[in-house]
Amino acid sequence: MKKILHLLLDFGYVLIAIFTVSFYKVMVSEGFGLSLRRILLIGFIWLIVGIGIYKLTNWLSKRVKLNLTIANVIGWLNLVSWIIGFLGLIVSSSTIALVQLFPDKQGKFFSNLAYISLLLSFFNMIAGGFSLDSYYIGLASFGVGFLYILFAIATYLFSVRVNKRKIVGQLGEEQNKSYQPSKYKFFPVGGLLLIIVSLGLFYWYEIRPAKIKHDCSWIKQHSDAIPEKQPMTKEELLNAGLIEDCDKKYLDNEYSTEFFGNISKELCQKKVKSVINEYSSYKPYEPAKEWKVKASNEEYEFCLHDKGL
Repeated sequence: MKKILHLLLDFGYVLIAIFTVSFYKVMVSEGFGLSLRRILLIGFIWLIVGIGIYKLTNWLSKRVKLNLTIANVIGWLNLVSWIIGFLGLIVSSSTIALVQLFPDKQGKFFSNLAYISLLLSFFNMIAGGFSLDSYYIGLASFGVGFLYILFAIATYLFSVRVNKRKIVGQLGEEQNKSYQPSKYKFFPVGGLLLIIVSLGLFYWYEIRPAKIKHDCSWIKQHSDAIPEKQPMTKEELLNAGLIEDCDKKYLDNEYSTEFFGNISKELCQKKVKSVINEYSSYKPYEPAKEWKVKASNEEYEFCLHDKGL
């Protein structure tokens, strides 16, 4: 039953995506008025579309085995696609008001530009989850949206000045008081709210999972540190006078050395030399080292489960 609900939910996201594009088309072509409620409604629908595409790609990634590197690249491309999708939302929604402010030719230009930006951003969001070619679509969408926003801001400010002068000349100062161009202030406010909400969702649904997957792909390993006490070299030990101490401690006896040699002195020297050889063979001091190795599939899955993915 749970699998059936997930399939119905994913299918519903696809229908909502189709409805969103159709809704944009009707609003732009019919020239509907724009209100803060409509902007929030469109933004909410677009958020659902973005989350739906994320869930769909996540559902596919669990059923199709992908290389971890390719999966991370697709995840970042999906993040970029989602950001560009919100740029398309802002561009397309602002077009509805701009079409009503300018003459027919400029309105048609804005309308066509909004179609291009919207379609590119929407297809880019879909392509970001399935192929690497969405990078070029994203660049085209971002370029069109960026140029559009610059041109729209410049022409909008110019039109406000022109309209204000016309109202001052035709209606007089008293009627001019009723003119309130500030009614368009909800554009930056609504855009700021959308950006804040989208950035939070980007981090939670894209950046955080991508970072967790990257961290879980590698396992840290440590080497043991060699003691910090530095050993002396063999030459330094030989010059330290340890062997001469044996000569001083066990003096030669004219009777014993003639037949048996000085056994005690020879044993002492032999023991000192063996200690020197053993001590000088110690490795020099090295601090503990750390490196990363590729995680196995079991370790990777356990890490993801442990961190809540």
